[in-house]
Amino acid sequence: MGVLKVRDLMTSDPQTLFADETMDLARLLMALGSMRHLPVVDREHRLVGLVSNRDILRASDSQIRGGVSCRLTRSM
Repeated sequence: MGVLKVRDLMTSDPQTLFADETMDLARLLMALGSMRHLPVVDREHRLVGLVSNRDILRASDSQIRGGVSCRLTRSM
């Protein structure tokens, strides 16, 4: 029995978003696909960040309070 590798568990063709798409779309895609994170890509499909369900919750909370829009996780 071999050692389990990341490739054995990863999603090889994940749903992605462009940075200028709406948080409503991100929320919908996460709900439909039972996902908690979505990769954010540029127009050349290079990874630029991740958006998480927590980011969406924070953005919703900020909008309720009249705050700023959400931030993408950018530790690439």
